Amino acid sequence: MNKNTGKYLILFVKQYYIWGAIAIFALYLAFTIIKAPSMSGKIFFFIVGIFILIGATYYEYLKKLYQKMIIAQTQDINPTLAKQYQNKLQKLDIFHGFKGSFILFYTLCLFDQQKYDKCLKHLITNERFFKAKLDYLFIFYYYQLLCYYFLDESDKALMMIDKLKQFQSTKQKNLSPLFSFSQIEGIHYILNGRNQKGIQTLENTDINYFNTREKIIHYQIIIKSAKKIDNTTLIKKYTKTLRKLTEGEENEAF
Repeated sequence: MNKNTGKYLILFVKQYYIWGAIAIFALYLAFTIIKAPSMSGKIFFFIVGIFILIGATYYEYLKKLYQKMIIAQTQDINPTLAKQYQNKLQKLDIFHGFKGSFILFYTLCLFDQQKYDKCLKHLITNERFFKAKLDYLFIFYYYQLLCYYFLDESDKALMMIDKLKQFQSTKQKNLSPLFSFSQIEGIHYILNGRNQKGIQTLENTDINYFNTREKIIHYQIIIKSAKKIDNTTLIKKYTKTLRKLTEGEENEAF
């Protein structure tokens, strides 16, 4: 079992722990109502408990929809299905508790559609959100790096490299292992004109914990660099790998 599979297994186990906790609370509520000495007390505990149970159950259902949406986009590479989950989640999220999650999701969608300029605009528009948390700030700079890389705006991409390298001094416990610094180093070499060194670094990067979408992006980075040095062997190799990863899927951008 690779690291990425383990990540989804942990989410699965955590979800059942939460549902277990809800079930235990329901039993405790029933016991409390039965033991309440007065009718008014029984009614009070019943009303409060029912509200809590409905709220908790509803929120967990929305979380499940969000997880399905992300898995469809990043693991199954099925943007059509992801969009269906998104629409359903937006309709049901009456309290807008997933507003930040949608900001992150739109970042992925715009990038995957190769709308790099729109993705950059989306990031800047929501800069305040991304700067509220360390992981989100990393995402903020990382996707700017990728957008500038594919837009061939090397100077701006190098500025993002400098921002991202500051995270290497951050204690690992304060930063989730969202992306690979080895990949970022490889892109850095390419931006400085050292394409062969960059490709070598990227090929040596451990991508076992990457989801399908992240692997696709990684190979796209290599292919772009390989085209610069007319390395047809690498281009054919990774184009074939991309086709295998996206075989039968609907994402035209990939």
